[in-house]
Amino acid sequence: TVTVSMGICMASEAESPEDLYTKADRALYRSKVGGRNRVTRHSAMAARAGKSWLLYKKD
Repeated sequence: TVTVSMGICMASEAESPEDLYTKADRALYRSKVGGRNRVTRHSAMAARAGKSWLLYKKD
């Protein structure tokens, strides 16, 4: 069985490539911890609330 876990984030002009990589990597980690085969998007709004990710569950 092949599964795919992804972490994504949206870029803004003020962010460095390193910041984008870090956010996407954190989102990827959340996907793997959440059971794999998921896509997790980093969210700045959720980060301010203490959660740095939003999870899209597998179908």
